[in-house]
Amino acid sequence: MNEKLPVEGTIDERFREIFPYNSFNRMQSKAVPVILGSDGNVVVSAPTASGKTVLAEAAMVRELGKAERGKILFIAPLRALTNEKESEWKRVLSTLGFKVYVVTGERELYPSEARSADVIITTPEKWDSATRKYLQERYSFVRDVALVIVDEVHLLDSDSRGGTLEAVISRMRRISAQYNKMLRTVALSATMPNIKDVARWIGAPPENVLEFDVSYRPVDLETDVLPYYPKSNDFLNKYVRLYKAFDLIRGELGDGHQALIFVSTRQDTQQAAEKLCEIVRKNYPYMLQPFEAIKLQELRNKASSSKLKSCLPCAIAFHHAGLSAEDKALVEAAFREGLIRILVSTSTLAWGVNLPARVVVIRDIEMYDPIQGNKDISPIDLLQMLGRAGRPGYDTLGKGYVIVPNDRAAEYRALLKNGKAIESMMEHSLAEHLNAEIAVGMVKSAADAADWIKTTFYYVRSEGRLNVEALAGTKVKYLLRNGFVREGSGVLTPTPLGTITSDFYLKLETALLFREQAMKGTLSTEDVLDIVARATEFSDVATRPGEASSLKALGIEAGPGGMAKVRAILAGLIGRTLPDELKSDAWAIKQNASRLLSAFSRFCEEFSGETLSRKVKMVSLQIDKGIPEEAVELASIEGVGERSLELLVNGGIRSLRDAADKKPEDLIRLGIRAPVAISIVEAARKVPKAEADLSGIPGSAPSGSVNASITVRNIGADGKLAISIRAGGQSVRSERLYLGRDSSRSLPFEVQITDDMPVQITVDYVDTMLPADEWKTTIKLERPAVKAEPEKTAKNVRKEVFELTPGKYYVIAGEAGVEYAGRTSDSYHGSVVVLIKPDSSVVVHADKGVYPRNYMGRAHIIQVNEGSGMRISAENNGERLSVSFTSVGMFQAPFDAGTTDMATAPARAAPQVSEPVFSEEDRALEKALRDARRAKAVEMKVPPYTIFQDKTIYDLIAKKPKTKGELRGVYGIGEAKAEKYGDLILGVLSGKAFIKE
Repeated sequence: MNEKLPVEGTIDERFREIFPYNSFNRMQSKAVPVILGSDGNVVVSAPTASGKTVLAEAAMVRELGKAERGKILFIAPLRALTNEKESEWKRVLSTLGFKVYVVTGERELYPSEARSADVIITTPEKWDSATRKYLQERYSFVRDVALVIVDEVHLLDSDSRGGTLEAVISRMRRISAQYNKMLRTVALSATMPNIKDVARWIGAPPENVLEFDVSYRPVDLETDVLPYYPKSNDFLNKYVRLYKAFDLIRGELGDGHQALIFVSTRQDTQQAAEKLCEIVRKNYPYMLQPFEAIKLQELRNKASSSKLKSCLPCAIAFHHAGLSAEDKALVEAAFREGLIRILVSTSTLAWGVNLPARVVVIRDIEMYDPIQGNKDISPIDLLQMLGRAGRPGYDTLGKGYVIVPNDRAAEYRALLKNGKAIESMMEHSLAEHLNAEIAVGMVKSAADAADWIKTTFYYVRSEGRLNVEALAGTKVKYLLRNGFVREGSGVLTPTPLGTITSDFYLKLETALLFREQAMKGTLSTEDVLDIVARATEFSDVATRPGEASSLKALGIEAGPGGMAKVRAILAGLIGRTLPDELKSDAWAIKQNASRLLSAFSRFCEEFSGETLSRKVKMVSLQIDKGIPEEAVELASIEGVGERSLELLVNGGIRSLRDAADKKPEDLIRLGIRAPVAISIVEAARKVPKAEADLSGIPGSAPSGSVNASITVRNIGADGKLAISIRAGGQSVRSERLYLGRDSSRSLPFEVQITDDMPVQITVDYVDTMLPADEWKTTIKLERPAVKAEPEKTAKNVRKEVFELTPGKYYVIAGEAGVEYAGRTSDSYHGSVVVLIKPDSSVVVHADKGVYPRNYMGRAHIIQVNEGSGMRISAENNGERLSVSFTSVGMFQAPFDAGTTDMATAPARAAPQVSEPVFSEEDRALEKALRDARRAKAVEMKVPPYTIFQDKTIYDLIAKKPKTKGELRGVYGIGEAKAEKYGDLILGVLSGKAFIKE
């Protein structure tokens, strides 16, 4: 049956302009009535270039024609596809009063725009981000979608984006079920053998599963595989394949037809085009008509790429993502006009732009990706490229060829004959997607996780082989064990680690790396670059032949994995010293590094503080703009370019504060244009500036708890401040607040005085590149006056010396000052835990946040002096270590290495520390708190003392706080730990929480 369905009478007259022809083609004539006839889910499998987009438009027309309609979501996996639809649909639908909103990876999603739109065109990645916030009122538009059109659904099989596409469709179906709303899915695909699997997944009834074979192509397609015998030289093999490709297209060119040749890399497109140009000039000088030569010369004058200019007179061009937008448009228009006879391109052209040709040749079956390295072109991509052969309306036949090594010819002939079944890529990223579902709130238990897996295409393709409950349990346990989620009363909730990982689409291994490194507290620029280069996202980056010498010239040895190359590119971008050999990969690596640095900055903010977060943001800006660290502040001002920066720095203006003190005229005299000078001064004056009043901190105090306060005033512009107060190296209060100009805030805090107590106040300026401001003072310990009686005092001083027992361990914990000299020089005052090993080596863990600094020496005696606590001195091979305790919370000695529970190890009361008098109830409470500390330490993979000290346990039992506010007054807790461990501690104290070993 070849009857064609007329558009008139089939389509609502209001939407007639969307279909500017009289009748649908054969495939459309069968599919359109099915799509218009109901709101059921539909799957269509049809050849490339058969007109599937019309089916999407028919589905849109049905929904738009309803009195009570929902939003329409058009998901196109590639941005170029969305760009192509944007202008066409915007033009027609806007005249009918409908709003089309296009949002892709290059554009920011504005919720207000999406809420007011009738049709949203986007990519899987962008919609994934939106659906993760569907519970927020600003993102209510996600819940209002009634029709999802998935273009190129066979890209479920793509390793780079298939998992995301699958997760998004599954999530949309669960969201609609949660709100009891109807959601229609229309999935469009190239020809594939397992279309019924996709239909089962989205719930399309048999009558709505439409399969069209190659006979429905508007132009017949002939395909073949051309084998060759490769040599050992890859460079030579490329030219062997190029000559074979030219032999295949030579006859077609003589008849005035066009050819597309697909190659591996951007550089290959240029080199192949230049070589083909040589061949044409030498052997086919009269291929062009005179008028064509004139037009091509005009195009040459318009092109900006010098290599493109050299090829255009030969009617040859190249196309890749690195070309300027203007050059790409020029090439595409010239190819459509027929002026360009041979177009050499990377695989992106097969998806992004509809440029068919009489003959298509795939010269390279292996493609190079800067992030994923060398890999075979996916069967889906390869079939899509061949589908570009044959121009509807011009050709009656299209020809497609694949050039492959002889030993793989049979494999590729089978692919061309049988096609490729669509597989799920979810298996490779199941834990990441499950973490995202928990972070979103869609999955709240292991049972939920199993139900979620059952909604995936992965489950459909497993054909009953999966033990879903066991798989879900394994993945949930992994997330729990590594701290991505927590479980309470059987309910899974995301931790900050899990939420940030989900927000930034991180690999789980990268997230664990970022958390670990953020906890260090201090990092150099080199450290930040190394950390980002170690991200799992870069693990497949490969060092190609010829690049190793470039790395070596930069002082970097190429090793396994991509770390060395990524590290070199990032450093080269900062210093503008990037070798030519690395430039082709730099763009992709820079884009990925930018996302990873944003994520790492957020990790630093969560697990360290604003100062380290700012440092990472600075490195990101250095990479983006190619500037040294000292120029970052000024470069953060929008509109400040390279020339302005140079003039400012040479004029002695190196910071925002410097610029704020100037007048625009001062900058104009340096050579900066007036509008730029005005904007720089205005921007520099729009940042906050803190002033701290420390009069609320006493200059001295007796031993014990002391109440103090500071007052912070903002004497600059309105802004966010992150304030940290530390006493003796410990955080006693941290606060993020917004202060208007001339506003102030008083911040009370409490400290425990056992000796002179240094106090440090740090103010970070959130969302700016301003350095933090710091103030320091000391609360002196008031000591009772002692009448000087030297002889008598000397007789009354008690001095004990403990000889170390060989083969035994000693542990001392408390407040101490540490002085170390050796490999480096260092000093510290605060909470420490000292372990003396059987070989007399001493390891000091100095508590800094939750990341210990380690010092090591050797000791033979422990000396205890009345009036000055305990002192350990050690010296070995030039290393000197001195630990002077001002208070001792625990002294356990000696015990064997096999003792696992320090609470039961032989212990003696520490000098000058009275043992608390505990009732039986207190003893039980002490054990519960120790158990809680131990369990939490195991969960976080940190030493127990970083959770809270023994002295903290004693104080908790003595004070028995009932709220988080009261918790802040307990020794060693403070604001941060009260928030972090408050629920756990208060649960133990109230008897509502029980910690099992």
